[in-house]
Amino acid sequence: MLYCEAWQAIIHWQRCCVYFGMKIAIKYEEVMQMKKRIFAVILAAMLAFSGFAFAEEDLAAQLEAANARIAELEALVESYTVAAKFDGGTVTIDEVEEQYDYMVEMYSQYGYDLASYEDYYKEEILYQIAEYKIMLLKAEQLGLATFTEEEEQHFLEHAQEEYNATLEMYKAEFTGTDEEILQKAQNLLDSEGYTIDYIVNYQKEEAILSRIYEYATQDVALTDEMVRANYEELVETDKAAYEADVTLYEDAMMDGLANYYNPEGFRTVRHILLMFNDAETAELETLNAELEAAQTDADKAAVQAKIDEIHAGAVARTDVIYERLNAGEDFEVLLGEYNEDTGMDYGDPYYVSAESGMWVKEFTEGAMALENIGDVSEPVVSRFGVHIIKYVGDVTPGPVPFEEVEAELRETYMNELLDEAYNTAVSEWVGEFHPEYHPERL
Repeated sequence: MLYCEAWQAIIHWQRCCVYFGMKIAIKYEEVMQMKKRIFAVILAAMLAFSGFAFAEEDLAAQLEAANARIAELEALVESYTVAAKFDGGTVTIDEVEEQYDYMVEMYSQYGYDLASYEDYYKEEILYQIAEYKIMLLKAEQLGLATFTEEEEQHFLEHAQEEYNATLEMYKAEFTGTDEEILQKAQNLLDSEGYTIDYIVNYQKEEAILSRIYEYATQDVALTDEMVRANYEELVETDKAAYEADVTLYEDAMMDGLANYYNPEGFRTVRHILLMFNDAETAELETLNAELEAAQTDADKAAVQAKIDEIHAGAVARTDVIYERLNAGEDFEVLLGEYNEDTGMDYGDPYYVSAESGMWVKEFTEGAMALENIGDVSEPVVSRFGVHIIKYVGDVTPGPVPFEEVEAELRETYMNELLDEAYNTAVSEWVGEFHPEYHPERL
């Protein structure tokens, strides 16, 4: 019995040695010494079976020592290959590196360099892959990972369609006869591991993860009372925030965020901005610096006259716009033709009050000086250029009516509850598999 175990040990040891020779370069002397010691164990066993009086407990002790050394080497192999392990699986260092390299390549196409955040992203990828694999294992436990024949056929047909479409796209990269082009494209896809089986497996995994999400969130419910209570809470939250800092309201409106309370004194406006050209901007910067440095009233007046002259030239460029407005043309049409403020491109107005902190003083004063909805201002000059401002409407102060926000609020709240339920379940399920993470190995 001990002889067989010893023989199995040396075979296992040889495999470890081969692996280490390729991956981590264990010293040749150490390998040979250990092999000699294990061979001595086997020799002892052989002698014992030949009638020599070797105590079996000595052989067992030597075999135990050999197995202990093998365990050490296996642990060392793991430290060079495994970034995380859990009941039923592992995440290899190569898997993390592959995903990180893909992310680097993807972000580089948009001019981003991830080198400074390498450790952070690799650790995040490690946790994500581990969670992904654990969810697939949990789905098997829950009986969510099996498919009917019809589903299997659907996966196969869809995979074939996707593969064919990708193959056609790749064929455009090659030249030659039709057969040569087809073969080259297929070879390239094969080299990238993009096969029908790969696509089918990917589709199955996505379906399994969808099932486990539905399983984790099946008991989530949202009542009308919950929606109403959430609305009232959000109203009070927004009211307190805006009363403390009105610019938070302006920021929310500018960014298109959900809003549940309107402060007092706000109106909405649209404007046409004609910006100063580059030469005017440069000259104004110089003149403003001179104006600030001027010591006498005469010097200040001389500099201000030059500034006013530039402003007048910019204002003159608005004449054609006013002529067309006076002729009855639509303000929005002219805005689309002349405006240089990209903030107006999305059709939303600006929210302005006498207490506004977001806008330059000249713009705020010009907007608030308009008396009636629909009025259009005279040219308003600011450091950005010349504004033509239209008074669009008044903002009703107080809570935004529940009916106006109910649908969006209900959807948002439900998504929050679903996410909370799913994340809670995932956290519990991951813990069941006793994961061990080693980001320091990456």
